[in-house]
Amino acid sequence: MIQRGIEPNTVTYSCLIDGYCLQNKMDDAVKTFNMMVERGCLPNLFSYNILINGYCKNKGIDEAMHLFREMPNKGMIPDVVTYNTLIRGFCLVERL
Repeated sequence: MIQRGIEPNTVTYSCLIDGYCLQNKMDDAVKTFNMMVERGCLPNLFSYNILINGYCKNKGIDEAMHLFREMPNKGMIPDVVTYNTLIRGFCLVERL
């Protein structure tokens, strides 16, 4: 898309991030998230939830919590999906 002069939007980047998370490629997911921000495309709550979910499924609860704590600084208010994802992540790593 970028090579053709079409700039991806938040939905496009979020779909790519989700795909990387589903393949357990968290490094690529984070690179895409950072590229999104660098290109001036602001992540939304959905984008954060996707990345938090990816970390939780890959037992990266500390990374997920880092993103969670970053959200208010970026103007994001965690929702029920965010909290449920984190609860499931803590259960997965047996840190109740």
